[in-house]
Amino acid sequence: MSNSNIHFYARLPFNQLEDRLAGTALHKILEIIAPSFKNAVTSAGIDLDEINQFIYAGSAGYEGNSIETKILNGLNLTKVEKRTKIGNGYLSTFKALDFASNNTTNGLTLIMAMDNLSGTPHLVRNDFVKSLADDDEQLDKLTLPGMALKYSYADIINDTVWPTYENLTNKHALTQRDLDKYAYLSRAKYKEAVDKKFYTDEIIPLTFQFEKGSFHEYKSDAQGAFQPEAKEYNNATEVFPGMKKTTNHNVALPADGMVFLITSNDKKPKHKSFATVGAYVEEYGDPADYLKMGERTIKKACENAGLSVSDVDFFEIHENHPITVLGLQRALDIDLKKVNPKGGSLAIGDAIAATGGRLISSATSLIKHTPFKNAVVNISSPLGFSGSVVLQEK
Repeated sequence: MSNSNIHFYARLPFNQLEDRLAGTALHKILEIIAPSFKNAVTSAGIDLDEINQFIYAGSAGYEGNSIETKILNGLNLTKVEKRTKIGNGYLSTFKALDFASNNTTNGLTLIMAMDNLSGTPHLVRNDFVKSLADDDEQLDKLTLPGMALKYSYADIINDTVWPTYENLTNKHALTQRDLDKYAYLSRAKYKEAVDKKFYTDEIIPLTFQFEKGSFHEYKSDAQGAFQPEAKEYNNATEVFPGMKKTTNHNVALPADGMVFLITSNDKKPKHKSFATVGAYVEEYGDPADYLKMGERTIKKACENAGLSVSDVDFFEIHENHPITVLGLQRALDIDLKKVNPKGGSLAIGDAIAATGGRLISSATSLIKHTPFKNAVVNISSPLGFSGSVVLQEK
């Protein structure tokens, strides 16, 4: 069983930032975010010098293998004795939490994940690749058995992912309106949460200068205009080839994001903690069976944490597509009101490596601010894997 105490959680605005940050070298983003990050950590009563382990669980961006050094230098983390890079896929943040709680390092661990997919939609990052630069020439030299790394975004979703969504949608006898309605409800819940400033304490505001000298400050990460009526989603014009129900309106679209978590594995933590990781379970297999994997990992994680599924107060499930949530909800007999109570990836966007951290921070925030005592965080993907984390009130 894991025992990661989460003492601090924060994320940059999750959004599509093509005109602002997408394509920006990571060290430049760090220059922008470093002051806000340091102030936020200090206000939480944490001294940066107490951080002696750093785990990076995100994309290498344009920095390649030097990314960890640039982050440490950018944040002036001079006391770090151990640093680790754990993949750059969906489950990387989950793996980082598990790793941090099962080693002998005392003190605090900083876990960070970043991705800027809205600026690089033609790239597909893979867990098997430890470091990948956003450079076509380098990508052309990288291959995996039976699979190419370089796809157009439309190719991979049309050929691999979306047919799985479509098949499962038909298997569960769901209509396009069912999918669109769920997507609309996710956006509505998220909009309400943003309007009530629920996410404020987990967002690090950014202030940076445009070329013309004007300033723009992010106060929240509300994304785009929310459709007022579900019926508008039925009029989607961009239906991808071969897909009759899955459209660009009812899937999670690429986004940018950066997430920070500070944890410890102390039995009696020095700093106030908001949640403890009670268990982590992952499984890999046939992409067509990803919902079954999700069902199994959720049940096993609950069992390892001493809970039944019915004991769980709420679930944060990655909304790559409505069928993922609706399929798991039916299989596990979960009240849909307990799933993603503040909206999910359909509203916020999907930043791959940072999505896991976003789910963890959102669940931790709910445990901190509401009567909820525990949560299950799950990512299940038609790429052929599922991971589930149990968070419990400390």
